[in-house]
Amino acid sequence: MRKPRLSSSRRPAIPGPRPTSEVRTAIAALPPVQREVLRLRLLEGLSADEVAERLSMTPAAVRLVQHRALTALRVYLASRN
Repeated sequence: MRKPRLSSSRRPAIPGPRPTSEVRTAIAALPPVQREVLRLRLLEGLSADEVAERLSMTPAAVRLVQHRALTALRVYLASRN
């Protein structure tokens, strides 16, 4: 069994202000698995291995889902400018 991490030892995953309504809208439009991977990786600060374990995926699949989600967000937000 893995030793739990202390939250104080983690650095913030997303520095700065809270996401704007436009970013929230873009995130809400993502498929559920992409939203969950982003939440766990970026907001909770979990590693790809930890996310993979929680979601019954491989670490490579987690990284691919994260990449696709971030790409979709970039495309969506770039089209809004």
